[in-house]
Amino acid sequence: MAPCGFNLDIPVSTILFNSLTQNPELRTLNLIIMSENNKSRYLPGDPKEHHIVSYKFNIGIWVGLIILTIMTVLVSVMGINLVAFSVITALIIASAKAIVVANYFMHLKYDNILLKILFGITMLLFIVFLFLTATDYITR
Repeated sequence: MAPCGFNLDIPVSTILFNSLTQNPELRTLNLIIMSENNKSRYLPGDPKEHHIVSYKFNIGIWVGLIILTIMTVLVSVMGINLVAFSVITALIIASAKAIVVANYFMHLKYDNILLKILFGITMLLFIVFLFLTATDYITR
C-alpha cells in the first residue's frame, strides 16, 4: 500500500463485470444466475413486500418512548418512594422500551417468525444470566 495514494489497486470486479456483459452468451447466463439468486434470498414465510409505516405512527411510538423514559427518571432520581421496587420498576420500564424498539423500529413485528424466535431465545438467555449474576451477588 502506498502512503497517501488511492486508486492504486486493480479493479477486478469492474474488469470481470465488463467481460461478462460484453459477451452475449455470458450475459444471458449471468442474468439467469442473478435472477435465481434474487428469488432465493427470501426465507419461507418472509413478506415479499416491504412494510411501510407512517410518520404519524413513528412519532407516536417515539412519544411513548419519551413517556417511558420520563417514568424511569421519576422512579430512579426524583425520589418516588418505592424503596425495593424501584429497581424492579425501572427494569420493567426498560424491558417495555426494548420490546417497543425491537417490534417497531427494528421491524421485528413484520419479520419472519424465525427471527422472532431467535430474539426471544436471546432475551430469555439474557434474563437467565441476569438471574445468575444476581444470585451470585446476593450469596456473597
